[in-house]
Amino acid sequence: MNKNGNTIEQLEQVFWSEPEDGSYVMRSCYDLRKKPLEEFTVENLRVMIGQQEGLKYLIPIALKELSKNPLLEADCYEGDLLRAVLNLPPKFWKNHPDWKKEMEQIVRAIPSLPKELKDVSAGWSPC
Repeated sequence: MNKNGNTIEQLEQVFWSEPEDGSYVMRSCYDLRKKPLEEFTVENLRVMIGQQEGLKYLIPIALKELSKNPLLEADCYEGDLLRAVLNLPPKFWKNHPDWKKEMEQIVRAIPSLPKELKDVSAGWSPC
């Protein structure tokens, strides 16, 4: 079964109620949970990963994209997807050592980091 045609809601079997007066981010997450993963943009990944939503399904997609271009730009600045992934809590990486190893390889392969990423990548070792 191709999981990429499914939505985060379908995969997690968790269906949120529509936010009544939610913030832009809350509204975006609500909408993105209903969007098929195969239609996700880099910006969609950045937003959801930044909010720690659907990580089980989105991190493999993000790592694949980052392995092709670590400094991929969503809608903010060069490397903004990388920053969202690097900002995940240490517990996440401890629970996913294979993804951590992959992320370490991606970070090590970057020849020169933009200043926006130096603070979060310096000595990155979340476990």
